[in-house]
Amino acid sequence: MAPLFAPRLTAVEPPREDSADLVSRASLAPILLAGLIGAVWLNQGVSHTRATAITDSIRDPLHHPLDAARYVTVELYERSGDEEIDFAVANATRGLPYDEDRLLRRGHDTPASFGRAPAVDGRWHRPYVEVPFEYPAAMVPFVLAPSLLGGRSFEVYTRLLGALMTAILLCAASVAIRAQPGRGERERWWAMAALLLAQGSLSVQRLDAVPALLLAVAVWAAARRKPATTGVALGLATAVKLFPALLVPLVVVADRDGCSGGRARARGAIAFGAAAGLGFLPMLFPPDALLDLLRYHGARGLHVESTLGALLGLWHVVTGEARPATLSYGSYNLDGAVAGLLARLCAPLMLALFGAAVVGIGRRAPARSDVERCDRVALALLTGLAALWLSAKAFSPQYLTWAMPLVLCVSGACGRRLTWLLFAIMTLTQVYMRAFYGQVIAGTVVGVGFLIVRLPLLVAFAVAAWRGAAPAPALPRAVEA
Repeated sequence: MAPLFAPRLTAVEPPREDSADLVSRASLAPILLAGLIGAVWLNQGVSHTRATAITDSIRDPLHHPLDAARYVTVELYERSGDEEIDFAVANATRGLPYDEDRLLRRGHDTPASFGRAPAVDGRWHRPYVEVPFEYPAAMVPFVLAPSLLGGRSFEVYTRLLGALMTAILLCAASVAIRAQPGRGERERWWAMAALLLAQGSLSVQRLDAVPALLLAVAVWAAARRKPATTGVALGLATAVKLFPALLVPLVVVADRDGCSGGRARARGAIAFGAAAGLGFLPMLFPPDALLDLLRYHGARGLHVESTLGALLGLWHVVTGEARPATLSYGSYNLDGAVAGLLARLCAPLMLALFGAAVVGIGRRAPARSDVERCDRVALALLTGLAALWLSAKAFSPQYLTWAMPLVLCVSGACGRRLTWLLFAIMTLTQVYMRAFYGQVIAGTVVGVGFLIVRLPLLVAFAVAAWRGAAPAPALPRAVEA
């Protein structure tokens, strides 16, 4: 007979693993793939001089499959001219040998402020004062870091820069996905890998991963009601790329319930001002540095890839007056009185689009959950980015990189729709950038055709983001008799 007070034996259940850990383990494969795509596959290109030598040595790319594959790969992932400029800036800042032509010239309208050629003396030289630089001072560390680690080799510099931008983009994707944890994390990492392939080498050969990360942090902080962190992220984003200053009102109206109360709004405003001021502080001694930067971007012409530039190019094709774009201010711009007028119209057009977005988003009812709050802030930022793409006089394709982590913040069918639209836009852009950009510059039917075909996709993206951020109010129900 068993004892009356014998202890009860119960089956010991194995410890449960945390769901977040399971999600992270399940996402390991797409995370590794995204890292390999960015740091290795997209980062394999050679300099323009080397690429030209390789393609010239291949007499007939169709003669042998390996030659064809090599030709296509070289054309797809050739190192960009921006990297050569960054390398020249880094070397000139450190007093090392540099390419003077790359450093000083931005086309036929290069501003006088760029006429600075520092001595090659092994000493440090101040950006803006001695070394011309077209980005805000907060970008200088990202230009110098690969040089400090890679020495004087351009090949090593570009590989390190590409690896750095990949790491920053992966951090941005992680922050964006963590803004709404447990909501299809694995699928969103696969989407990030696909977006990297669609954007191509632009995503790792430019510095736009930095504002992409900061905008993702702003969404994450807003979703968790951290107004000071949101302000810091937007302030730093403004300090690295200027344009995010226009996104601040959109975030304020989208997250007005999360920043309820005067103290919360004050913390956000102070944090924004302090972060932006700290980023611009090195450019205030002397103040000409900031003024020269603003004059430089203000004097740029109508970019051939901008919306109004594409429409003007279409008009030239239809009327049989195709005109090639010219290199000025570091990009290919259209010349002439009409192009100049359209360039001046871009600023009021952009302000009108932003004003409409602020009013529309501000009419929404307060968010009912953290998920809805995250969606709303991300969609407000995406609406602002779409307004930039459609109205700016300079639409450099690397601006698309800013949206890569943001579409991962949006839940449900709207997030999937925006991800696919962004994928299509970036794929089409990469095709013409790598295979037909000469025809885009020349203003031919093929070149302008790519820009016109992309335009409805940009509009569809803007409409999808706008509808998600500021949906139409529900119609009142009919009163039953």
